[in-house]
Amino acid sequence: MKDNYIDNAALEAAYMLFIMAGEEERYDDFIRFLNELSRRMSEDGTVPMPFVDMTNAWIEAINILDVKAGESFTVPEDVRLRMDTMTDSEGNKWLPLFINDKAVNKGETANIIMPVAIYDVIRIGLTRSDILGIVINPFDNPFTLTKEIIEKFLSDYEAWAKRSGIEVPGRNSMFY
Repeated sequence: MKDNYIDNAALEAAYMLFIMAGEEERYDDFIRFLNELSRRMSEDGTVPMPFVDMTNAWIEAINILDVKAGESFTVPEDVRLRMDTMTDSEGNKWLPLFINDKAVNKGETANIIMPVAIYDVIRIGLTRSDILGIVINPFDNPFTLTKEIIEKFLSDYEAWAKRSGIEVPGRNSMFY
């Protein structure tokens, strides 16, 4: 299976090093992961995001026997999509950040998957009031980023981008 997010390979590697790190290396590997996340954000990197079709218009418009991968089709009515959330054992909601297709396919989620800028996912993880933050790869070696961590990370990232003359991607996003 082709991974549409192959550019996230270094991000996945940094994440796995962090998840598998012993106590002594864990902090340094977490910083390495955040640095790689920052690099992918500055490249306007994307991740697969599951969406829920609130009206079922998308599903009703597709004839599963006729549609082919990569083929365009038109939906006859407006489609309302909502980013899917994950619920933990205590009933708390988290926004998923899947690093690649492989991570999405390890569990069950919404059936509409679209690429979304990493910056947008992180920003939404901070601003959406119904979630506690972000859960990275929720189906395999999950790790949560609370809103406090996200706020500090985004603040540092945006300050660095400004100092470096890098335009922060996603600023005019349709998601917020």
